[in-house]
Amino acid sequence: MTKGTLDCSGAQIRAHCRHLATVVTIRGVIDALNVDRISECVRRFILGGNPLVLDISGVSHFAPAGISLLYMLDENCRAAGVEWTLVANPAVIELLGDDDDEAMFTITRSVHEALRNLADAIVSRRQLVLPLIGKTAYHVAARGAAWSSRPRQAPRRSLPAPESAATAGGHKPTTR
Repeated sequence: MTKGTLDCSGAQIRAHCRHLATVVTIRGVIDALNVDRISECVRRFILGGNPLVLDISGVSHFAPAGISLLYMLDENCRAAGVEWTLVANPAVIELLGDDDDEAMFTITRSVHEALRNLADAIVSRRQLVLPLIGKTAYHVAARGAAWSSRPRQAPRRSLPAPESAATAGGHKPTTR
């Protein structure tokens, strides 16, 4: 077992926080005996706002029980508002019955492809938002220019008339 790797009864889990996503890599065996423990470990890496890439391309055996891991991950990521992608080998993809039209999860063939897809999605979202931001920035700049061209006047302050010590607080002075 390598430093920084969690051992889950035949599966080794390692996580890397990258700029675009947290990449969780699982190697070894995913079966009915360790799927619950693996699910607990993977759940720890669902970090709000940071996409997750689950790389199971190096799994040597993926039992049908492993599908529950994927459904758990999908449910937890949806609840946290986290986008996630599965990197799987051909054997796992075949087990999932992946048709591009009926894919249960977003699946890629490599971590590199998953990260590239996330980067492309960010660029696409920015392109959708930029016209809105540009328009808003233009209007703010135009208002700012109009505001700054006004002559500035000193603010008017009305100060209360000073109270004498004798009448402060509504008391009448007493004489003796």
